[in-house]
Amino acid sequence: LAMVYQCGADLELAIKENRDDWTVHLAAQIQCAGTQRIKHLYRSAPLSKWENGDLRCMCWAGKVARNRDGYYWNTPTETSSGFDWWPHLEKLWTRKLEKRPSRDVNGNPCMTFGMIVFASSLEPIPRGHVTAVQRFSVKEIVQNPEQLTSYSWRRFNPTLALKLGFTAPERMAIGMWQDATLAQT
Repeated sequence: LAMVYQCGADLELAIKENRDDWTVHLAAQIQCAGTQRIKHLYRSAPLSKWENGDLRCMCWAGKVARNRDGYYWNTPTETSSGFDWWPHLEKLWTRKLEKRPSRDVNGNPCMTFGMIVFASSLEPIPRGHVTAVQRFSVKEIVQNPEQLTSYSWRRFNPTLALKLGFTAPERMAIGMWQDATLAQT
């Protein structure tokens, strides 16, 4: 759980220091709190904040190789220390929508740049930079941080559920896995 706390602390510090790449830390926070891989965050847009504090988002395209349609997903908007990052993303996203059209010429949602952007230019942050910053962030906490990939984060909650004694079907649901062999001990 130290990794979850570290990701939240880094996000809070990056926002308070007004770092141009603070959304990299947001990606780590969302990946710790849920099951979204980084590539899906690049295809996602925030929709609304619910009363319980969750943020409802939409990923416009799922697994392209399998032609999976888009899907909705939720994430808490507070870090483990209680810092609410939503007002900062809301401000950034509002700027983004003002700068770029929200629909393409065919009327389809035009969210091709997702939520992982430089705050100043609103241009997407290269995935390599995201991975490097995330590895640096947890280097004192995890063994072999150089092996950390976006898929590692997807395994976090199901692994925690295994340690807490959840059943295989519960771990499958938490991981949003379709292959039952992934949830076996």
